[in-house]
Amino acid sequence: MTYRATVAHPCIDADHAVATLRAKLRELAAGSGAPAIDWSTLRIAGPDEVVGAGGRVRYEWLATVEPVGSDVLLVGRDAAHSG
Repeated sequence: MTYRATVAHPCIDADHAVATLRAKLRELAAGSGAPAIDWSTLRIAGPDEVVGAGGRVRYEWLATVEPVGSDVLLVGRDAAHSG
């Protein structure tokens, strides 16, 4: 299972975005009963500039992370190290 979270801000502030994304991912994992998050699998994409209503610009980030002991993660790691 992969947890995904997004966040949008009116300015580029990577530190704030990452902190917000981590908090959202913790909430998702806690809500699903996952034992823990493997933070070494954290991947963050962005910022992507999005122009909304009235020409307002927002910057969006996407984060993904796997729970500890994820079978999908183990298969991915094995495939990456098999040559």
